Amino acid sequence: MNNNLDSLTMITILSGTNRANNKSVKIAELYLGHYADNGVAAQLLDLQNLPADFSFTWMKDKQSTDFQNQVEKYVRNVDKILMVVPEYQGTFPGILKMFFDAIQPKDLAGKKVALTGSAAGIGGNLRGMDHLASTFHYLGIHVYPSLLPISKINDLMTPEGVLHDEATLKSIRDHADGFARY
Repeated sequence: MNNNLDSLTMITILSGTNRANNKSVKIAELYLGHYADNGVAAQLLDLQNLPADFSFTWMKDKQSTDFQNQVEKYVRNVDKILMVVPEYQGTFPGILKMFFDAIQPKDLAGKKVALTGSAAGIGGNLRGMDHLASTFHYLGIHVYPSLLPISKINDLMTPEGVLHDEATLKSIRDHADGFARY
């Protein structure tokens, strides 16, 4: 990676599902490791770590202090969010929609977002990334124009969650570098 990257900007890498044993967090960890290896400040927000009662308290008047602290650390205080989004029912997970619905639009406006999709099929969650990009444009969020679809994820990872496909690993590194410069 080129040393001209802005290492002062914190990037949140968001694993976009709360499903146990998901592959998205493994991909997110690859981004996190790549950034760490290259001196780019990054942190991981895994939606598995949302407060246990989040789905009942996500409305703005009922939010827990724990959730508000997560929003402060991972959303409000960053300029960039790189999202790893698995395909659920032909789009993105409902918990991800609920997460963004729980955040004030003013806390998102002007941020930069990159999207990586993953799917067991051949589409790499392109439809879900398009749905998110449309919503983000509406909210005034700048979407990095290079979407990264990862198809056939079950074939690319070992049962232990190790991504072993060199072409996909290179695509992740290139995507990470491009977004860091964006």
